[in-house]
Parts: sequence; structure tokens; C-alpha cells
Amino acid sequence: MFDKNIGKGGDLRYIEDLKTSGFCSQGEFGWIAIFPENGNLICQINSIKWHLLDDDVDVEYFHDYHKKTTKFSIKNNKNNFDINYKSWWANRDDFDINPMAASSEEENSEEDIFGYIKMLKDNQDSASNLNRLWSNNLLGESGR
Repeated sequence: MFDKNIGKGGDLRYIEDLKTSGFCSQGEFGWIAIFPENGNLICQINSIKWHLLDDDVDVEYFHDYHKKTTKFSIKNNKNNFDINYKSWWANRDDFDINPMAASSEEENSEEDIFGYIKMLKDNQDSASNLNRLWSNNLLGESGR
């Protein structure tokens, strides 16, 4: 469970009959969560929130193939978060280090939470569908 008021998650636990209404993960940087709130898809890192689909939110995600690092940033006119970290593929023998390898880039959203955020920002239809699904799941839970 993620407490959006303090920007931290807790122990993962199964709650019978509740549907997914967001996602959270802990890393060396702290906590990150993606969830719907008041019709917006929120990206929250620790206590800082962004409306992911707003035009003023900029998301950057790219790899330095020589250093085997990834740079991620999310910002708007109020808040900024950026991080450089070891790439998810850095220790994989089956990953062809080739900046032009588009097929490997497709794995970013599956292997890296920051790559997932970038995919959502770049694919408004997927993000809107996810926001709608999670919002509906929340509505179903509040009606109990």
C-alpha cells in the first residue's frame, strides 16, 4: 500500500476483492507511484506529484550506452526530479549495446519504472486508458 500523503509505501499485502488502482515501487531514490486522482494520472516520487498527462510536464529518459547508465528526469514549472543510475540492461549478456536497437528500447517500459513513466508520457492513449481503468477500480472500491 502507498500513502500518497507522505510519499511512502509499506508492506505488500493481499486484500480480497480489491482491484488494482495504481502502482508503486521502492528504489534507492525513495518511493515512486503512479495512480489516478481527481481525473488525473499522477506520478509521485516521494512527496512530489506531477499530473503526468499535463502539457507542462516534461519527461526525459535516455541511456548512455558507453557508461551503461540511464538518465531520467520529470519536471514542470514547480517541481523537478532527475536521477542517473545503472541501466537495467547493464549486466545482461543478451543485450546488444546498440543505440539504434529499437527492439531493445521497447523493453524499457517492462524492465524499468522510469522507462514505464516515459512510455506513458509518450503514449497518451495508453496512459488515458490506464487512468480510466484505475479510476473505475477506485470507484468500485468506494462503493462498497
